[in-house]
Amino acid sequence: MSFDITTNFGCYMLTFIGAIIEGESFIIGISALCSGIDGPNIYIVFLIAFFTTVLFDQLTFTIGRLVGVDFIIRGYPRFTGAINKIFRMVEKNDTFLILIFRFVWGIRFITPIVIGASRVSYKKYALLNIVAALIWAIILCAVGYFLGDLANSMGFNIKMFSLYITLFFISISLGMGLISKYKRKKNGQ
Repeated sequence: MSFDITTNFGCYMLTFIGAIIEGESFIIGISALCSGIDGPNIYIVFLIAFFTTVLFDQLTFTIGRLVGVDFIIRGYPRFTGAINKIFRMVEKNDTFLILIFRFVWGIRFITPIVIGASRVSYKKYALLNIVAALIWAIILCAVGYFLGDLANSMGFNIKMFSLYITLFFISISLGMGLISKYKRKKNGQ
């Protein structure tokens, strides 16, 4: 596998952005590209995804610790229910929540802020954040690379396959968002 930063830089930037937003689709799609001959380097994609998610989630935890969640409630009152639910989840089992929130659609951005505003210690969050980010990055990169390798072995154009797989996962995410919005509207929230 060759590595040329000028042709793969965009992939690395999308990995960075995907690790910040709920962009697992980008990371899976880019990891699929890594299985191609001239694709980005899977180890660099993994490292970018891992370090970006660790640092971003640690930053949002710190924001929650310093300013709490009131700024979210004032600016986006519709998130009050979600914030209260996350607080209850923290009280029930904070360790489990920290380990799994990256895998739950729709709560990824707000959860570290709420956890930061709770009683969870900085040290505990930092350790579990690293473990969870490691698991998250390994799974996403492995799934993407496996799918890309499978597509290569079947003779598919890896760049088109990667685009299709990314669009597929984005469509699922958008569909889940629309369903969630519909349910909130139906329930009068």
